[in-house]
Amino acid sequence: MPNIDLIFKNESASRTGSLKHRYAWALVFWALLEGHITQNTTVFEASSGNTATSEGYMLNLLGVNFVVIVPDTLEKIKEDRIRLYTSEIIKTYIGKRIERAEEEAKKRNGFFMNQFANADRV
Repeated sequence: MPNIDLIFKNESASRTGSLKHRYAWALVFWALLEGHITQNTTVFEASSGNTATSEGYMLNLLGVNFVVIVPDTLEKIKEDRIRLYTSEIIKTYIGKRIERAEEEAKKRNGFFMNQFANADRV
């Protein structure tokens, strides 16, 4: 088809190398606009790596504390990438990540970003 131009976007070329970079930006932007996040807020997220890396990058730019709850089977390379942008990683059983993130946010008076439940808002 000679009249069709194909344009490819390399999502892995983002600052974080994550496919979730733009999605994380949208989540953080939504939470800021809705007033869920201020500089004094600690944000919590349940993730297996990519979203946490990107959210951590965005929140780090804003100077906001970020705690990630990951499965206890997380690969070291993903953990190392997340650690570039966050101060705390909590490992837990994979089936309990979301509940643990919600519990930690409540216990520490923070905000649970919940990428799964809030996807439709961004």
